[in-house]
Amino acid sequence: MKPIVFTQLKPSFWQFKTALALKNKGFKPILVCLLEKFDKKEYSKAFDEIICPGLTSLKPWRVLEHLIKHPIKSISFLRFMFLFPEIVIAEAPPHYLSAFFIWWFKYKCPRIYFPYDMISSRYKTPEKYLAKRELWGEKYAFKNCNAILYKSADYEFKLLPEDIQASIKNKPKFGFPSYTQSELFTISDIRDKLSYKDKEIHLVNAGTFTEGSPLYRSMYEYFYNILKQGFHLHLYSPDGAISETHKRNITKDEQELAGRLHIHPFSPVDKFSEELSKYDYGINMIYFSDIAKEGAKEIAATNKLASYLEAGLPILVNKQLKYFADLVQKNKIGLVIEDWNLSDLKSKIKKENYAQLVRNVIKFRDKYSMENNINKFIKFINKLSK
Repeated sequence: MKPIVFTQLKPSFWQFKTALALKNKGFKPILVCLLEKFDKKEYSKAFDEIICPGLTSLKPWRVLEHLIKHPIKSISFLRFMFLFPEIVIAEAPPHYLSAFFIWWFKYKCPRIYFPYDMISSRYKTPEKYLAKRELWGEKYAFKNCNAILYKSADYEFKLLPEDIQASIKNKPKFGFPSYTQSELFTISDIRDKLSYKDKEIHLVNAGTFTEGSPLYRSMYEYFYNILKQGFHLHLYSPDGAISETHKRNITKDEQELAGRLHIHPFSPVDKFSEELSKYDYGINMIYFSDIAKEGAKEIAATNKLASYLEAGLPILVNKQLKYFADLVQKNKIGLVIEDWNLSDLKSKIKKENYAQLVRNVIKFRDKYSMENNINKFIKFINKLSK
């Protein structure tokens, strides 16, 4: 069987889970990426081969310096040029990198574009906030790919500009979010939870810290409101350490609150659910600024929800994220938060039957698993490759 190639700067959780599920079905997943900031041993569980030059930066002079200093790695990376895969799945961002791989494999195999976060469906005026290469990359990838993956509701395509909509009108599209991975499921003994030991509620936000992005409202205020209500708040950011300035802005320099804010490094993929399972609720809240298109606010999606389900945690989601708020409400796997101030969060949590929420989570995560949904994706792939 020919390989399925995944491309990115560095591998994502979605790629790890999808590749692992495909590998368990007999496929040969190969990862082609550029940056060194990931554990190759960890990701080799999902990929049969990892092709990476191990760059530390994408600045042209740093790339050239790296290629000169590491000629063996550089030559080894060029192996991707001679691959003839079954399918290529080019994940963005960056969108210009996806465009490059879609161009490179043009005459070799079908190419699937997975924009993850579509630029032109989210920003009212993306040209004001993003580099031209990103706007060009997204447009090129949409126009030249053979098929498109999306991670939430399909009406996101209606938010794209008319010229992009016209270019993708007849292209196959497949909704494939970051499902749970059953090999990562954890069932935590209540005695292992921090709340069992200190009798206080611990909330976790496991994902990108969006402070500084013009697309989002500040996280400082609602994190501060969480701390003010007496919760412990645990933050994990895959993009690096959260600065001392961020910490002070969240706690507003109140010493008592500083003791309730906990910053942690990201754990390896296969250990992450175990790490998260010691908390009580997972936070999946995103608030957009006025520069975002109104419809985009309903369909924003991250890997957070799957990570919390794998850890057996009920989810806190804000009602503006309608796609996931409906999912949480329908399956009774957490709480939908109505207001930005989170003023009644503690009273809401205390009214809940926590044990029942956990039982609902454990039941739902099986249904929402990669293993339960991978056959539909394989059918989609097979149809494309034929």
